[in-house]
Amino acid sequence: MADFYCTACSKAVKAWTQTCPNDGCGAFGTIAMGRAPRSDAWIASRKPTLLSEIPDLEYERIATGTREFDRVLGGGIVTGSSVLISGDPGIGKSTLLLQVCIDLSLARMTDVETGAPEKPLTVLYVSAEETQSQIKGRAMRLAGESKRLFIYNESNVDEIVRHIQEIEPTILIIDSIQTMHKRGVDGAAGSVTQVRECGIMLTSLCKQAGIGMFIVAHINKDGMVAGPKTLEHLVDAVLEFRREGQGDLRSVSASKNRFGDTNEMALFKMTRDGLRSIENPSELLLENHEDGRPGSSIAIVATGPRPFAVEIQTLLGPMGTKPTRALTGISAGRVAQTMAVLQRRCGADLARECFINIPGGMEDVRDPAVDLPLALALAASERGFALPDSFCAFGEIGLAGEIRPVSYNPARVKSAFLMGFKMIVGPVLPDHEKEMIVAMARNHEETMGRERGETDMIERYHGVRTLRDALRFLKLGGEEPDPPRIEVSSVEARRLRLVKKDDGEDG
Repeated sequence: MADFYCTACSKAVKAWTQTCPNDGCGAFGTIAMGRAPRSDAWIASRKPTLLSEIPDLEYERIATGTREFDRVLGGGIVTGSSVLISGDPGIGKSTLLLQVCIDLSLARMTDVETGAPEKPLTVLYVSAEETQSQIKGRAMRLAGESKRLFIYNESNVDEIVRHIQEIEPTILIIDSIQTMHKRGVDGAAGSVTQVRECGIMLTSLCKQAGIGMFIVAHINKDGMVAGPKTLEHLVDAVLEFRREGQGDLRSVSASKNRFGDTNEMALFKMTRDGLRSIENPSELLLENHEDGRPGSSIAIVATGPRPFAVEIQTLLGPMGTKPTRALTGISAGRVAQTMAVLQRRCGADLARECFINIPGGMEDVRDPAVDLPLALALAASERGFALPDSFCAFGEIGLAGEIRPVSYNPARVKSAFLMGFKMIVGPVLPDHEKEMIVAMARNHEETMGRERGETDMIERYHGVRTLRDALRFLKLGGEEPDPPRIEVSSVEARRLRLVKKDDGEDG
């Protein structure tokens, strides 16, 4: 019979219950399998401890073999941590995790410091949605067989825990948590109570045993009931798997990560052989771009410290009383604000049909850095000009027409430089960011073995303070419109003349 204990009072419990039966405790959801350890990093101390007296812990990471996925995780999965992957059914969560399982089970493990070989990883893939033969067929299509990958078709958490103790896996996959149930807990599988209790039991077990766990959770219509929101506080990382546009592009980003950056995003392309990592998104998003097209501009956007380039296409139609605006791949709010500033501050005539498109499959780009390249593309489309060859831009536009800095400015300049852009336009950078760019250029030149070029990167960058300055720099105009005339009626004009005459002025 398995042993249980309470993580709050560290006392033994005869059987698993929702609340601790020990006198003076009564904590809810704190029962874990196993025996209470004398000292465990995952369990809070029973007394206050000075920050300086808390021992430092070095977390062990395991690379999954997919660099894009590892980057979102923060370098790999931390042993003993739990990662929740949420997304719509059929989007590719199971495919991605099965690829990860195969790569981990086939990997040759070595110690990072010594380089000595280590024991190979054991992976347990638990699925209640597919049979073992179905999973094997998909695994053979993706990569092949593995002697360290165990497939288990079960929905009873008690049975799953028993086999975890027998196999002692390094990595555990639960696909999906909505199909799991536990004896003695009210509600059917997928209910809020079942999802919470199953999640508590599995995460507690993995923390005690040092098992890295991935939990798959489907999003329902509300995205809350029995979905990821029920488990977010239990896990260490929450990854969101989304479909970009209507094509085969997928993105994975972290909304919570205790061991990494939440600003990272990975892109994948769904193919016949599974999900393929897109390590250079700019190549995919700019594969059909050609310089010399009026109304087209390149924007350097960033959802994290790794920027990439997207193309902004604009087309202006005839004027009308109620002009149509059709947008694809960009936030409607940013477009409306940018067009209003361009009309009011720079005199652009945009009271006409307007079509704006970001090709490549990206959906609803919300980075404020798209303001400047969008405004330049609209101005070029209105005047029938093409922006210079090998040109890109980034920057946020304020309501007064000023160009504001955005996040990751040096990283954007470096990325644009490495992609080969000859002219980069953006906000005026502070001195410390200019020094960072020069240091980046120096390191790049040393890596490439070149003698000169420390300032080449910064020489390609042109900072502008206002939108009018940017338009003038690119010879697209930018003159501020004349103030609107105030029409005065004849009665009002006669009254003004009488007022002046009473004041002693000539009428």
